[in-house]
Amino acid sequence: MSLELHPISIGALNLKTNILQAPLASYSDRAYRHLAALYGSPMAISEMVSVEGLLREGEKTLDLIKRADTEQPNNPDSIPFTVQLFGSKPESFEKATEVLLKRDIVPLIDINAACPVKKVMKTGSGASLMSSPELIGKIVKTIKDVTEGKVAVTVKLRIGINMSHLNYLQCAEEAFKNGADSIALHTRTSEQLYRGKADHSYTKTLKDAFKDKVIIASGDIFSRDDAKRIIRETGADGVLGARGAIGNPFIFSNNEYTDDDYINAFIKHVELHEYYNDSPLKELRKFAPYYLKHVSKNTKDARVFICSKAVTKADFINTLESLKSN
Repeated sequence: MSLELHPISIGALNLKTNILQAPLASYSDRAYRHLAALYGSPMAISEMVSVEGLLREGEKTLDLIKRADTEQPNNPDSIPFTVQLFGSKPESFEKATEVLLKRDIVPLIDINAACPVKKVMKTGSGASLMSSPELIGKIVKTIKDVTEGKVAVTVKLRIGINMSHLNYLQCAEEAFKNGADSIALHTRTSEQLYRGKADHSYTKTLKDAFKDKVIIASGDIFSRDDAKRIIRETGADGVLGARGAIGNPFIFSNNEYTDDDYINAFIKHVELHEYYNDSPLKELRKFAPYYLKHVSKNTKDARVFICSKAVTKADFINTLESLKSN
């Protein structure tokens, strides 16, 4: 077994490997999560879900917490399904957690204190929570109390709002003091968004400060080799496959893969999207550049067609089949 890649436990949740599927707004829907599970993801986590939306029990919000077949609790081969919540008020997190408990206990709830998008931050949610480490602690404690400690609670952080305010250590301390089971650290500031290069020296500093806690690295992890290197260099307990897993489910797999394997993975994604979602297949156009960049032959015409004209299942699959090796 690799010294870097190994099983991991978060609270009472025992996972078969430590490359974890990350929550990705507009990407990690049921089809995406199902595909990741087929390729070895040890857990599934929803797109970020608004606590206020859960309180209203709006149709669109509830759709985000529907389980894929690979996440059904009565399926012995399923992987754990967890939910990432965003909001700014402990009382709203409490009520939203009660909604989740009423519908079906999830084994883990993740608190988003990392989203850098302005429309999220202006509500006091996402990375704005880092302006008040004590508030993060209160939210963690609120969820722990309402679930009676039966649900693991994790927190996703950035290193700070900007380079002048790097307070991830204080935020982590408040989270752990109030019962958090794990911290995932994206090693950019919220001001940086996704620009520049993730600096995992901050991951090492976090792990050195909390040696007995579960620390998950996030940022610029595009392959299993990246995952191994970052775990080796920082001592992190695991990594999140985020943007690096879009169009690349092989980040969760230990197998060798070819151009045709990427094409087949995209075809499977098309088939799963059709099964799970009422939304049109053209929403999968955004995945084409991610999958096809891994194909060595010239894919320009196929990419242009899929991204601008593909509407039906046949449009996607026939185009993709034409790229396969003869």
